[in-house]
Amino acid sequence: MDGGRRRTASVHARIRDYDYVMADDAAARLRAALELHDLGERMMRQRLRREQPQISDAELGQAIRAWLRERPGAEHGDAVGPRSTRFG
Repeated sequence: MDGGRRRTASVHARIRDYDYVMADDAAARLRAALELHDLGERMMRQRLRREQPQISDAELGQAIRAWLRERPGAEHGDAVGPRSTRFG
């Protein structure tokens, strides 16, 4: 198993661990959120490489940054209801 798959399997194993995700420890919840973000970004990189094998590293980085900024499908947030004005 290569390093990327090993890391992904490791993240999945920790996510499945109920105590890890549901811990009443703010640091553990933050670690879980950051690992999920990392996993999502790696999955999108793989998808873009699969869909566009000729894409350069610079173009890939630009596409990832655009994806993170624009959030297709969740442009106004993840929750149902009016858009929050709390952060501008």
